Amino acid sequence: MNSQLATIHQVLYVPEYNPETDTYQDVCPFEPRERQTRRYICRCKVGTSFGTLSQFKAHIKTQTHQHLIHNYKIYYKDTQQYEHQVKALTKANELLLRKVTRITHQNKHLTDQVGQLREECELKEHYMNHWGEGEETFHECDD
Repeated sequence: MNSQLATIHQVLYVPEYNPETDTYQDVCPFEPRERQTRRYICRCKVGTSFGTLSQFKAHIKTQTHQHLIHNYKIYYKDTQQYEHQVKALTKANELLLRKVTRITHQNKHLTDQVGQLREECELKEHYMNHWGEGEETFHECDD
């Protein structure tokens, strides 16, 4: 028999903020008649999750969930702001790391060019010092 374990992706359920009333409200994350829905985890109680519309509707009526919604601003607003701030700072850090890598590459390339130009200058100086006595007799051809 070929038995495989299915991977279940769980998503954290976050109620929607209503700026007019300055409260959080439950908004259904599922579409009507949706198949292959995600499983959502709710913060109201450890181990609480739902994966269908009917489970969601039953869950939001529980006392523990109602308590969470009424006090969500107190418990989790700062946490969400910090999560967004961490994401923004991580993004800025990645952009800066890429910039450092690009500038390091440019610096290496320019350092190599400077080394090549120094070698050329040293060769020209050596040529001029060694062969420089007969400069008066050297002329370019004007054909």
